Amino acid sequence: MPRSCLRFAFLVSSLVCLVVASARAHAQTTPETSVTASPANMDNVVSAFGLFSYWYADAGLGIGVRFQKTLVPGGVLKLPTLHEEIGIEGGLDYFHYGFDNVGYNWTYNEYALLVGGVWNFWFLGDKLAVYPKIEIGYRFGSWSTNTGVTSPGGYGGLVVQGSAGVVYKISRVTLRAEAGSGSLRLGAGFAL
Repeated sequence: MPRSCLRFAFLVSSLVCLVVASARAHAQTTPETSVTASPANMDNVVSAFGLFSYWYADAGLGIGVRFQKTLVPGGVLKLPTLHEEIGIEGGLDYFHYGFDNVGYNWTYNEYALLVGGVWNFWFLGDKLAVYPKIEIGYRFGSWSTNTGVTSPGGYGGLVVQGSAGVVYKISRVTLRAEAGSGSLRLGAGFAL
């Protein structure tokens, strides 16, 4: 396993541990209050992203779309001062890469169908959330060139990627930023 994947896994697990530890510490230092169950904040949210990818030697740009469905609106930790939810998120990404090497110009267009699990931890009265996410999917793409050299054809393969993100909710709109294995994302989501 590459070092970058191990560093990323450590970062995500550290973030989750920090959130859980701070929520438990806050729950122990505040008077006993009851928190009513909040509705699932990311249930039925469609998000669109602008993407910056660093999977390959050169950076790629793209767009992506996701749909999130909450499966466990009350979460599993059951902490009195923390609203959490577990959901599933699926979608499609498109990336375009350009390579220019001493007169050989190649381009690569890639699509990825992905589905994964996401665990949202909400703060500030359910306005701000942080989340870890892991996705599995299939990438496929094609190469092209403007030279007379034969194109290497296409690519396809299974992919597993992890990411961590933040959501800020403004009424029915959610602003999202996400960093993960292979890409950075910035976008907005809309509740259906």
